[in-house]
Amino acid sequence: MMFNPFDPSPLQIPRKVGLDWLTIAMAMPAGPGINLDEIEPVMPSSVFISGSKVAKHASFVALLAQAGQHRDIHVSISGGTQIWSDVVEFLMYGASSIQVQTLFLQKGMGLIKKFKKNISDYMDSKGFGSIDEMKGVILPKLLTYDEVIATYGATKGKIVVSVDQEKCIGCGVCEEVCNWGAIKVIDAKVDIVKEKCEGCGVCVCSCTQDALWLENVELVRKIARG
Repeated sequence: MMFNPFDPSPLQIPRKVGLDWLTIAMAMPAGPGINLDEIEPVMPSSVFISGSKVAKHASFVALLAQAGQHRDIHVSISGGTQIWSDVVEFLMYGASSIQVQTLFLQKGMGLIKKFKKNISDYMDSKGFGSIDEMKGVILPKLLTYDEVIATYGATKGKIVVSVDQEKCIGCGVCEEVCNWGAIKVIDAKVDIVKEKCEGCGVCVCSCTQDALWLENVELVRKIARG
């Protein structure tokens, strides 16, 4: 099934009709950019984002939408795998298997051996005895959008971004994505005006070096679920 973020209800059909396997294909089309000098599209038609890093997060939403059935049927996800840790994340979101096409076309099937070793090493380091133990482990920890919005008044000004300057490479991605003007990159260092930070987390999700995190973010879960 193709995933429609505006209507995820079809993802529940497999369990309702007694199927035992669901493949979620993340083949969402995106419009091409525009060459403003030539006033021409950079590509003549839309492009599918299935093999991009962006697709991974859309795939997470799809897995979340069918979370209630991941123990009943085999859920296979397709779209967004770039590195071995993406596979682990998909499993933790409830996938039983992960399909990879674009990455293997780009870098070859030799990646399978590396993926297996890295995943195995990770499982050993965290005490997971099997793939099944990892499957869906993150789902109970995720709040719904409505739950998060309901906590805004009580958390405003308390959940703010911080940076690990040793990890930061000064790339400026966080400054570009911040809608509130709370982040500036000065002399390759991130400067945060915490009074402006809304704690939305866009910069944290966009950071290529995992150098950003949200302070006091645990307050959201504490307030939402007591």
